[in-house]
Amino acid sequence: MVEKFALALSEKTQEDAAREVSLKIKSIFPKSIKYILLFFTPQYKPSLLLKTLNFTLNPKMVLGIQAPLLIFENRIIEKGVIALCINKKEAFLKEIFTKKYSPQDIEASLRKGLKQFDRDKQFLLSTIPQQCSPSDYLQSLTLSLGKAFNVLGVGFLKKYASKNYLIINNSVDEGLLNIIGSGLKLTFLKIGGFIPLGKPFIITRVISERNIIMEINGEPAINIYKHYFEEKFEAFTLNNLFPLYPFGIKEKDKTNILIIKECLEDGSLVCMGEIKENTKVHLMLLHPPSLLDALQEQLTPLKNIAESLIFMINSLPRKKILRDSATEEIKTIHDILGKSHKIFGIYSDYSFFPDKDLQKNIMETGNLILTLWE
Repeated sequence: MVEKFALALSEKTQEDAAREVSLKIKSIFPKSIKYILLFFTPQYKPSLLLKTLNFTLNPKMVLGIQAPLLIFENRIIEKGVIALCINKKEAFLKEIFTKKYSPQDIEASLRKGLKQFDRDKQFLLSTIPQQCSPSDYLQSLTLSLGKAFNVLGVGFLKKYASKNYLIINNSVDEGLLNIIGSGLKLTFLKIGGFIPLGKPFIITRVISERNIIMEINGEPAINIYKHYFEEKFEAFTLNNLFPLYPFGIKEKDKTNILIIKECLEDGSLVCMGEIKENTKVHLMLLHPPSLLDALQEQLTPLKNIAESLIFMINSLPRKKILRDSATEEIKTIHDILGKSHKIFGIYSDYSFFPDKDLQKNIMETGNLILTLWE
């Protein structure tokens, strides 16, 4: 672990935070630093972090992502900076950055960046800003890299500060960042925990480009919630509890989650996730006791791998659903894996990851994605 990566957290303010993580990394790698991946909450000025990191470590490359919440070991971090140093000899990273968000522009930037990458392309780390449509990004990604390339992406649907800042080498900006890399092996694991309620139903009419479900079983989509909540329906809609009861789409033996954001005046439902007509879905419930009990079995594939680094992409909608149990979920994962793995991560509105069984890249909103880096 020490030979490949160094991981550090600081909850101090501004330059003091950058200085603390720099000194922790320097204690492990006192000579040369290859790559720094920086994750920071909105309270920090990225220009100050970058200046201190460059002065203290003089890394080959710094790439930074702002996120509303971070994860470190067994804690959810509301204010802090996490620095990951990648010093593995075989590792090679290159950034592809654009501020243009049409499918054609995204595809052009990816193809240009990939053409300049003269090594075996093994994975892509992506950060998608609120100005960029997730479906446009996924379309461009598929055209550029195929349906099941190793893509690990985080996406945001709103601003969590004045800007969703990124650090790209020696600059600070806002846009779409793709990091193409080789020399690292990524293993993916999805943690669900949702259970289906009642009988399945059919999504019969959608506006897919706007993520709107118009009809379910040939009726206004909202009727599915009227059916389940009956006399409690008015309070349910008044308090906008739709995200607590998402839809589940089962493909083979896996369930992908559609978070329902809101109901429109005509009874249509606005969702987060990929939707198609004539799709069979269930109303889903995330039951914390069942989830926590099942984590031991779900994490077995990672327990049997030698000591390494685990990067977690957790879901802001999932945190809202779990409420007080969100912290307990992080602690349980750390209790199971923390003795043999270093764990860190971020929260986002949605994520992308490859599903090898389905042979396509999946957009997720309610599940938790774990990736083991070797």
